[in-house]
Amino acid sequence: MFESTTSAEFRNDFTSWRAERPAMRALIKAIKADAATDELQRLASNAGVSSSELADLRHVRRQAKAMTPQAAEYPQAKKVLSRFDAEIAALRKKAEAASVDEHPGVMAKLAQAVEMRDRHWRGNYVGPEQARKYITEVASPLGLA
Repeated sequence: MFESTTSAEFRNDFTSWRAERPAMRALIKAIKADAATDELQRLASNAGVSSSELADLRHVRRQAKAMTPQAAEYPQAKKVLSRFDAEIAALRKKAEAASVDEHPGVMAKLAQAVEMRDRHWRGNYVGPEQARKYITEVASPLGLA
């Protein structure tokens, strides 16, 4: 779905304005504390939040909680990815300077390093990066991280 900059700015302004209201802060606090549904519905009514918005807020909180351990893996996964990138760059330089006899062996090592980097990126980097992004861009602005 395409969103214009204006609508994104409006949504961010509206979200931050609403989060400053005491009734909304009470609702967010209750969601974070896993309060009972009837209590949440009462607080949502006081805050002017519809039942579908309440469901969305609860979903965001559940997602943020579930993604937090995975997002914590992001810095380490990024370090490992950087090491792979440095190794690949060094092997590329070595391949450029290699003699004809050394070239096939260097190229095989380079191909293996690229494959290992891609495996790490798919298996260990993408998930933590997406989790970190969800928490920082969706849950945190709502106060639900």
